[in-house]
Amino acid sequence: MCGILGQINRQAPVSREVFTAMRDSLNHRGPDSAGSEYFQEDRVALGHLRLSIIDLSEDGRQPMTNEDGTVWLVFNGEIYNFKTLRNELEGLGHTFRSQTDSEVLIHGYEAWGLDVLQKIEGMYALALWDDNQKELILARDRVGIKPLFYYYNGQQIYFASELKGIVTDPQVPRKVDWESVADYLMYRFVPQPRTIYQGIRKLPPGHYLRFSFAQGDPITAPYWELKPGIDQPDNTEAIRTANSMLQASVQEQLVADVPLGVFLSGGYDSSALVMHMASTGADINSFAIGFENWGSSEHKFAKSVAETFGTSHQEWVLQDEMTGLAKELAYYYDEPLGGSSFLPTYLLSRQARKHVKVALSGDGGDEVFAGYRWHHRLHKAYFPPKVGLMGKLRGRTNPPPPTDFAKAYHTNTSWTKWRYSDLPKAFGGGHLNAYLDKDDAWVYRRFLPNEPLSPIKSAQLLDYHTMLPEVFLTKVDRASMANSLEVRVPFLNTPLMEYTMQLSDEVYYKPGVTKHLLREQLKGKVPKDILDKPKKGFSAPKRLFLTPEHIQEVLKDGFLVKEGLLSSPYLTQLLTDWDDQKLWALYILEHWFNTWQPTE
Repeated sequence: MCGILGQINRQAPVSREVFTAMRDSLNHRGPDSAGSEYFQEDRVALGHLRLSIIDLSEDGRQPMTNEDGTVWLVFNGEIYNFKTLRNELEGLGHTFRSQTDSEVLIHGYEAWGLDVLQKIEGMYALALWDDNQKELILARDRVGIKPLFYYYNGQQIYFASELKGIVTDPQVPRKVDWESVADYLMYRFVPQPRTIYQGIRKLPPGHYLRFSFAQGDPITAPYWELKPGIDQPDNTEAIRTANSMLQASVQEQLVADVPLGVFLSGGYDSSALVMHMASTGADINSFAIGFENWGSSEHKFAKSVAETFGTSHQEWVLQDEMTGLAKELAYYYDEPLGGSSFLPTYLLSRQARKHVKVALSGDGGDEVFAGYRWHHRLHKAYFPPKVGLMGKLRGRTNPPPPTDFAKAYHTNTSWTKWRYSDLPKAFGGGHLNAYLDKDDAWVYRRFLPNEPLSPIKSAQLLDYHTMLPEVFLTKVDRASMANSLEVRVPFLNTPLMEYTMQLSDEVYYKPGVTKHLLREQLKGKVPKDILDKPKKGFSAPKRLFLTPEHIQEVLKDGFLVKEGLLSSPYLTQLLTDWDDQKLWALYILEHWFNTWQPTE
């Protein structure tokens, strides 16, 4: 896991001083070593910050090149099938100088061109400079586990693992994209390809970008698509196949030359990871976080799983307030991100990093096995339980099913319950007036296929395109990398995702049952109370971070109100009504403006 960046200027040399400052702004992503290379009379620059995980020697330093210096690489992530690809490439005559997974990308590109993206399995953001073709290639993994941003102004292109790696250059304008502000308030994230800054873009998951030094604009294109199907194997076969795929993914992701552990919450997903880790005979370091006097804290369940599988378990139970943490994290997150689970994720990462350099996480389990609460709500909306005889006698009827799935999904996942038409009431200066009539569900509508899908399949598809990369994976990447910790996500293994998405949802989704295929894998292996407890999200008690006194102190005399961006009467009403979700969204936005001081 690392930080990468680059810059190409067609008209003038790149400033080495500025580029070094850009690179060093990402030092938390790779504190073990830093490197830069310059080409084309300093008009092309590549930079890298290394968090050494595989082959800790100097042979793993980046930027990395092939034998004759015609292909250069900077890479963030892990390629889990690198040993298989290395054997194949050696059979084709390629010579390797390191034991790293990174080097297979260089020789894979030489052998297969962009088709190397079809062969690799892992999490990654990468950049290749082809000195023969004078071309830059960027690529991001299939579901967006690793981030990649870029900025193009007609003559220069920049890219980086985080926005700060780009905006550290004073030539790059920090101009607020007000449409992105509106989108954040609606959805709790800024939907790709936009960012909070005008002109800076996210490379979408499963896409590559090509940029010619000679002429032309950047060209982006997808290289992977997750396609739903209706296969119906019998229950036993489906359980066995899913179990085998997850086990193989876990085993593949245990490869590291540094200490490794697992985040353990006591839920299905992390318990399954521990179960499969234990089956390999590996020594397991597990880490959990909990909260005093909070009924939703799951640290006791985590301890139960740890005892079952004999892990070396570390547990942190918190009782102190976290009111200052969101301000600290505004620097690492670069743009506003709603929700509160990034707070305990950051704290857990900080504690785990004292013991390991790599941790496995259960993120992706709900997407793969349809385990979110909104999946159940949407299924129930389309297939409500039958009204019994007594209900009919009392005149009870079920409401008609929704006619607009994108809108139904938005309603069931909405965080603040704002509508675009509400936003001008909150914000002064007319910044958000242009978005009054924007479709409240546009971000979801664009990912729904023309052919009809079941509610569960439709919801999973939207999860993969929106909530997963924009919220959950962003949360984990920034929280962990702020602590120089690599986090791997075995559930987001390509064969496993493709397998379950090709199944009829009747195979793996059972109304009233949480993640049927995964539950069946865990039966008899984990304590029964793990299987029987209701699903809970990973969060923290609001009393520790969302106190009325603190929220009022930050917002009432804050930047947004003083600059006339936030309506003071509107804020007063929110505080009176204590609309905590809307207030938290504004609180996060306040800290972002204060930290990054963008121009309007």
